[in-house]
Amino acid sequence: EKLLRQSTETPIPLHIFTKDTFWDDEDDPSNIDVAATSSNISPTSPTGTIAGITGVEKPAQATHEETIHNAWKFYRNVNTLIFDSRVYDYEFQLLQEDPLYPYLNSLVGIADSGMDGYANEHKRISQKVKREYTDTSPHRICHILVREARRTLDGLKEVCAYIGDQLGMQTMAVGPIKKPSQALLKSERKYGGDPLLVTDYCRASLFVKDVASLLALIEIVLSKYANIVRRIKLSKLKCDHSALTGGYRDCKINLDINGHICELQIHLISMWLIKEGKGYTHYKDCCDHNVDVSSFDISKTLTGLDREVLSDLVTVGERLVTRTPIYQVQHYHENQIRDYFALANLYIHYGLPEKAEYILRRIVTLRSGYKDF
Repeated sequence: EKLLRQSTETPIPLHIFTKDTFWDDEDDPSNIDVAATSSNISPTSPTGTIAGITGVEKPAQATHEETIHNAWKFYRNVNTLIFDSRVYDYEFQLLQEDPLYPYLNSLVGIADSGMDGYANEHKRISQKVKREYTDTSPHRICHILVREARRTLDGLKEVCAYIGDQLGMQTMAVGPIKKPSQALLKSERKYGGDPLLVTDYCRASLFVKDVASLLALIEIVLSKYANIVRRIKLSKLKCDHSALTGGYRDCKINLDINGHICELQIHLISMWLIKEGKGYTHYKDCCDHNVDVSSFDISKTLTGLDREVLSDLVTVGERLVTRTPIYQVQHYHENQIRDYFALANLYIHYGLPEKAEYILRRIVTLRSGYKDF
């Protein structure tokens, strides 16, 4: 019942930093369809319309087949979240084989609490406290800081241009400015409602190809901008620190430009390309479904389902893969591989380990035989 209920929940729209960059922190609540989600909807009338509203029909009851299909989509989606999280973990293992990684791992960040992404994070930097904020609401402070960020954006662009020129970077993304509603939501979620602790109103993303390039970038920042560096957050790239929810890892650098704290998000290209710019969507989905690969058990999504429902799920999964038998699947059939991966996990839970092993052996063969995976 839990699985089926979760599968039909209305998704909240996601708002990505830009289409080419990874990191934004929250959704814009102004875009949520309140009419579709409000709990204050009037009761339905006997005729099947919403009381007081004409022409609105009562939603039809989903059939058993539709419910099972929705349950399969949810289950398959959770499997995909685990799958991608494991790929991030694998990429991080490869990163640790870089000859320069031990040096990176030994570095101590600046004002790095090591708690990035957690609620009630103890943050050691903040926007400047001003007298005008004394009797000002948090929402109004967010608007003031957004205006500051707009004035600061050109200065951040100059910093990015200098770093890019020094390293010969071909790809970077500056902006857009965080919306006041996004900043307020983030401050409430992470910082007890204090908008001054939000330090990415004005932000940019830079992309480095390896550890050497990352170290060179940090060296450039410290030599050129030492007087305005407020934080260098390296903890997510340390082997003894956990990744962000969903497995992603990056470096963050905060600079004080004209009295406003800005953020540089430094992405390793190999890590970035795993989701091709959709890393925030992956992160948000993992948060929504409480998917933490260090402790998550896929079978818990199936807990409480009787054998008949599990059998129906197996049937739906098998129908979806019939067009491409497992022995015909190639390394570029990514969607089919994800379907088979979910089906294999379902076989294990249902008590069909031989079928699961047959699928997994084929997937292992495909992955190990493809040099670019």
